[in-house]
Amino acid sequence: MTTHPPSQPWLHLEQRAHTQNNHIEACAIQPRQLEAQAHHILAGEVAVHHHHPIKTVLGSCIAVCLYDPQHKMIGMNHFLVPLHHSLDEQEGYFSGMTSMEVLINAMMKAGANKRHLLAKAFGGGDMLRMSTLGNIGQRNIDFAQQWLESERIPLMASDLGGYWARKVIFEPNNGDVFCRRIEAKLPQMRELARAEAQFAEQLVARQKPARIDFFD
Repeated sequence: MTTHPPSQPWLHLEQRAHTQNNHIEACAIQPRQLEAQAHHILAGEVAVHHHHPIKTVLGSCIAVCLYDPQHKMIGMNHFLVPLHHSLDEQEGYFSGMTSMEVLINAMMKAGANKRHLLAKAFGGGDMLRMSTLGNIGQRNIDFAQQWLESERIPLMASDLGGYWARKVIFEPNNGDVFCRRIEAKLPQMRELARAEAQFAEQLVARQKPARIDFFD
């Protein structure tokens, strides 16, 4: 888990760096053009692209970025809680369990090879420093790491935890990710955190028993 204070520059996590938490560098490049072209996903959504970048904004949620370097394909999800719940498949893929299954299936359907997939993960911030949900951000982090390990998908880099929000942009040409930490004190980020917490409470109350599917 990263413990550095929030900073304004974008963090540039290069796929070829083969890093995991301990080698995240501030990038002087401002990816504004990349951001303008990106497909923006919200909580409960999944996107897969060959040519377009994907972006999202995270509080306690997690976004897992998957990259198939052979097929130059990227996929990203955005989930709120770890386990299955009754709203999955009805209003979106809000649980990590369902969201990861949908993301993997979507990439394989689009031609990706699961054996080639590489991962990066972001989010899990405890922006309101809440304990009522047992720190849902940390539970999301634990789930994402355990799921990727169980599926034998290498986690190449991550920016997880802390007390801030994040904006994430995933680039399809080489699988690089730009991540920018955002102060939780900003009004819009506080509102994001409160909305996430309220919705997460509802989801936790309606979760289904855990189930995990493995793909050969």
